[in-house]
Amino acid sequence: ETGYQRRVHGGFARDVQHMDGHNVEIRRREVTSHNVEMVVPEEGMPRHNVPSEKGDLIVTFHVRFPRSISKSDAKEFGELLGS
Repeated sequence: ETGYQRRVHGGFARDVQHMDGHNVEIRRREVTSHNVEMVVPEEGMPRHNVPSEKGDLIVTFHVRFPRSISKSDAKEFGELLGS
């Protein structure tokens, strides 16, 4: 698959830095739509009165669509759709 096909089909992994400095891997294996929420267990804020336990981190994806795409990406996208 090309880079554009991977982006269209979905799936990615990215490390993001947590507030305390450690990295949290955010991984999706499917297409990510706008405003989709994902729960990362035990990576949230410490629980009230039990700082050794952490809640869940909720990640909301805000998908930005490009204003334009290259001719080669448009061709690949058309091929994916069977056009």
